[in-house]
Amino acid sequence: MMKGTRNIGRAVLAFALVGAVGFSAIACKTDADENGGNGGDNGNGTTSGWFSGTVIIDPNGGVYGYGVGLNTLLTANYNGTETGITLTYQWHSGTTAINGATNNTYTPTTEGSYFVRVSASGYESIDSLPVTVNGTLKGEITITPNGDIAVNVELTAEYTGDEHPGLYQWNKDGTAIDGATKTTYTPTVAGSYTVTVRSSAEYGGHGPITSTTTVNVMETETDSDGLKYIKPGNGYILVGRDKTIHTGTTLTIPATFNGSPVTGIGERAFSQDNLAGELIIPDSVVTIGDRAFESTSAFGSGSNDLTKVTFGNKVETIGSYAFYNNRLTGELIIPDSVVTIGVGAFMGESQGRTNKITKVTFGSKVKTIGRSALTYNDDYLATVIIGKDVDVTGGDSGVWERFANYYNNDNGKKAGTYTYSGSAWTWKE
Repeated sequence: MMKGTRNIGRAVLAFALVGAVGFSAIACKTDADENGGNGGDNGNGTTSGWFSGTVIIDPNGGVYGYGVGLNTLLTANYNGTETGITLTYQWHSGTTAINGATNNTYTPTTEGSYFVRVSASGYESIDSLPVTVNGTLKGEITITPNGDIAVNVELTAEYTGDEHPGLYQWNKDGTAIDGATKTTYTPTVAGSYTVTVRSSAEYGGHGPITSTTTVNVMETETDSDGLKYIKPGNGYILVGRDKTIHTGTTLTIPATFNGSPVTGIGERAFSQDNLAGELIIPDSVVTIGDRAFESTSAFGSGSNDLTKVTFGNKVETIGSYAFYNNRLTGELIIPDSVVTIGVGAFMGESQGRTNKITKVTFGSKVKTIGRSALTYNDDYLATVIIGKDVDVTGGDSGVWERFANYYNNDNGKKAGTYTYSGSAWTWKE
């Protein structure tokens, strides 16, 4: 019988039994053991026998099985009852022995799968179960709102990877902010803000990653009417109002402030702000941010009750949920300057308050209309005028979703006037 190949069948059986009961180490029994001897030749002129115990790596990923992080000290613990023997250790990365890693401890510096092999003269070697060593998190971090914002606006971080992140650290100008370790943070001073995310030891100890998006937080300037602005470039962005000064429910947006144009309305600038009536967007405004004038899903405090919005002739972007769940009625005219309309921009609610838009005319430059842009205007929307080859995304159900399906699939994205009657859309040039 060739050395090193004895009793392969028995070895396979041993592996199977180990897997069935969840042991953490594996050894092979020889004919000599079974016959009452001290074991057979193990290839170096000595006899071979069973180890009585197993070898376990600590830490090993815990009950959650997420593994451990880089640079974690791994310790091999043998729990057998033998005395008077000298154990030797060999750590492996994957299936490859690591040169010089022959102590009972090892600190991995690269991610991968690691195990340790324990040997002693007169015994078959045993291997620990492998431990997964994790590198950095593999996903991405998003911060909302982002871009240029005012102080005292809450930031929210979200990790989009498969791992469990767990630990957050907000940074200002590249330096960790003491105590800012939640998923949300409200900056009170101007600066550049990022967030760093990693996972705790119990969830795998994944190394940290920092958001690639930097939020530029700016001090605000306030006009005589109580409207607040930031100035990231040559123009101002309207970011809200001081309600101790601006106490009414109607809003007049100026075209200029301090001699410079008002070019944008910031994300959530007037979200749930108890506004009502007609809103006129001046010709200076280019961008309307996400949720700029959104309302709540219920009546009462926090509702916006805008009934009509007139857009200036320079607006290019209407953000997601910008006019969600107001009380817009009648015809909605999107000017020729608009290119992008975000998700749910004029969406209503299936119950209670809602927008009640009956007709919408999309300008000639509109290229993208986000998902559910006019969902839940169902009992009112009857006419859509639109150009050709617009990227329209419907939603789950309803009149707007039927329009999107008809426009995209049945009518080949043709320009013209679409009319809804009964339960179907029709088209004419």
